[in-house]
Amino acid sequence: MTDFLDFEACLNEGSPNALNIVVFFNGPDQITPEQITHALQVQLQKYVLPDHVLFLTPDIFRGQVKDELKKDSSDISIALQRKGQSSNVKYGFGFFSHDGRLSSHEIYEGIDRDLSKRITNSFDYILDAGLKCLARKCNVLERAPSGFLFSKPSSRAANYFIRADALLAEAANSHFIALACLKYVAPAELSTAPKVIYIDTISFLPVALSIKLLLNTFGKNSPLAIRSFKSYEGMSGCAPSGSVALCLISASTNCGLAQKWYEENGFDASKIITILSFLKKSPYCSIVLPLEKPHDFSTSDGSDPRPLIRIQGERFVAQHSETKFLNISVKHAHDKLQERFEKFVGKGFFGCYGQGVTGNRRTVWADRAKLAADEEFQNWLSDCVIEEVSLSTNTIIYDNDPASLAMATRAKSLLEGYGLTILHFLSFDDLENLEKFVGGALILAAAAERGSRLLSVSRRLRSNQESGTRVYLVGALLGRSYDQISELSSNLTQPPSGAKRYSVKSYLEFPVSNPICNSHWEEEDNLLSRIISQSSRPPAFVIERANELRITGDSGLIKSAFWRSSRTGEPMKITKGFAFVNDKTDVTSSTSVEIFLTINWVLQNARQSAKVEEGRKLASIELQQVLLSPEVFSRYDDGVIQAAFLRAAHPAEMDYREHEGYSMAMSDIIKRIVRGYGSSRGEAALEFIVALCIGKIALHSNVASKLNEFICIHMESHLKGINNLFAKDSEAL
Repeated sequence: MTDFLDFEACLNEGSPNALNIVVFFNGPDQITPEQITHALQVQLQKYVLPDHVLFLTPDIFRGQVKDELKKDSSDISIALQRKGQSSNVKYGFGFFSHDGRLSSHEIYEGIDRDLSKRITNSFDYILDAGLKCLARKCNVLERAPSGFLFSKPSSRAANYFIRADALLAEAANSHFIALACLKYVAPAELSTAPKVIYIDTISFLPVALSIKLLLNTFGKNSPLAIRSFKSYEGMSGCAPSGSVALCLISASTNCGLAQKWYEENGFDASKIITILSFLKKSPYCSIVLPLEKPHDFSTSDGSDPRPLIRIQGERFVAQHSETKFLNISVKHAHDKLQERFEKFVGKGFFGCYGQGVTGNRRTVWADRAKLAADEEFQNWLSDCVIEEVSLSTNTIIYDNDPASLAMATRAKSLLEGYGLTILHFLSFDDLENLEKFVGGALILAAAAERGSRLLSVSRRLRSNQESGTRVYLVGALLGRSYDQISELSSNLTQPPSGAKRYSVKSYLEFPVSNPICNSHWEEEDNLLSRIISQSSRPPAFVIERANELRITGDSGLIKSAFWRSSRTGEPMKITKGFAFVNDKTDVTSSTSVEIFLTINWVLQNARQSAKVEEGRKLASIELQQVLLSPEVFSRYDDGVIQAAFLRAAHPAEMDYREHEGYSMAMSDIIKRIVRGYGSSRGEAALEFIVALCIGKIALHSNVASKLNEFICIHMESHLKGINNLFAKDSEAL
């Protein structure tokens, strides 16, 4: 069963004689009792106290409907008796004719000639109300992104574009627009009906078909053909005759396209219809629905510096922007990287691809116990408790892990040493037992990512903490982006009116937990698992790496985050300086995870930081592809740093398939690394090979096939069965 198109129209709005009408429209088909029942019991309930319900149906069904209304036992009469909650509403049927007029109006249960006359005489207004309702519901006005303009060759660039095709989400919408066009298509005599309908975009074909269908329903001659022309090509290839054709334009800001048809094809203005426009009237066409121009509507004067998004027919086409290849430098690092790097380097606080208590993999995983036991962290915690926590604090709430409990115990001891009495000392899970209290609260968590548990505590305290300060202390805040970290802090520190200061402090804070990076380990794990399951004798290096990826419990990859060095057979380590920290910092003790975290942060800063110049960002406000330059892997030639870049980059940032030159440059770098397998130059060779196999590095097809062949030939002597990595699912291993 198809629902009606429904909308509300108010006749003589604002006057004592105002009449609120709810209209139901089905199209060219006969209305069924089931549709009436659904309309009255479901659709009507969203309208407040209408005076009249009007069912619109073609005039050819008038006799049948009138006969049904006279019989109390007929299906339609029974359906109308199921009035739902709006029992005092009058029901009527409006019968429209082939020329788009309301020829008759029949009221169910009674006669009200004045009402019928008002509705019949106001039919154009009712149609207009329905079209306005459709335009609002379908959001036909598309605003250009900030700093951009839409441009069509047939009109001046503007910051708004009328998307008429948005009206056509349902068939009933198309039928209703066709009904509104009938008075222009076949105004009176059959002989004036057009033989051809030209439409400016193929997306408006449903409206032209609906016009044909409505005319066929009335037994009238309908247009024999429907032809499309593209608005951005104007009249190219068209030679229509104004005496036998009709031009149907979906939308035009100032009816410029209608003027072209009028002038170049000799059309009478009555034979040109524009559905949507910002003009109320035009000497070149009939406008079905004039739109209210937005108050911030603006057009280009020719010297406007804003970039353009070109619109061609139904498609949005970005102004051509060449792909940007970005080389990463120390200028992309956060200004606090040095300070924070020194806090965690060599301490093993972090792992990768960690499996939390929920079972979900985390890009960066924190070893809470190691962090809580660190002397520098404990000193920071003590300083924060002394400096941030108010004397009114009497409640300590901590996350459900031993490290957070240790933090809470230390804080409690410090506060009690200053004479404070802690009345409530409980974990996140015990919050249900917390009664209403007056005083400050201290909330502690050894680590957080999205902060959902902290937000849950915040919501609970809104109802339980009647007044007082609130301090959140987090050991490692591993957010997914700068915006997410900022939003979390904002949500936690928005106090109710009159409340005192709320604050959030973290010892380590990085936007490095974007789940996109997890896909590298997941795809690698899937690749190795497939090889093992499909091969009778899987290669030893595959089995060894697959075992390293098997993580159980609340842990992550610490020493084995990357493939082992081809030179030493041990986890890769930095052998010389690290460009993103100063020369005085001892980086030789750093783990591969710590290097990954740092590079991940550098890339995230390159994508999002407001301090990075727009032209140097690993992102673009334009519709532009931004890729990591292959030169990155020549500049940073330490294996562990190269592996960190490979895993921290997003797949879209290493997709060189459309750029054969850069694909060849990347291929040359990989070949050089593969040739160096077993030496310091090639210790990350397997990282590059696996990145190719899982599609993290995507190269031009010609380049990729030759590189894969080179790798298989050159590496077979080092790693027997290397070709298994490149085999597809369907190939025997």
